[in-house]
Amino acid sequence: KHSFFKFMVRSVAEKHGLRATFMPKPFPGLTGNGCHAHISVWDRDGKTNVFADNAMELGLSAKGRNFLGGIMKHASA
Repeated sequence: KHSFFKFMVRSVAEKHGLRATFMPKPFPGLTGNGCHAHISVWDRDGKTNVFADNAMELGLSAKGRNFLGGIMKHASA
């Protein structure tokens, strides 16, 4: 959905003679948007967030910790 949204915004802007950008900070001296994403993974029923575990430190499950570790390990890629 994210990629399709960006594609559509660019297409509509171009149709009206404008240019849309999703750069995190396109103009020096002005605030940026950070270009961040929210990620969650739910079970097959869509009822349980597999990253959540209130019994664990910070409420993060082992799967959530492993996922976050993988993101951090490969962030520079």
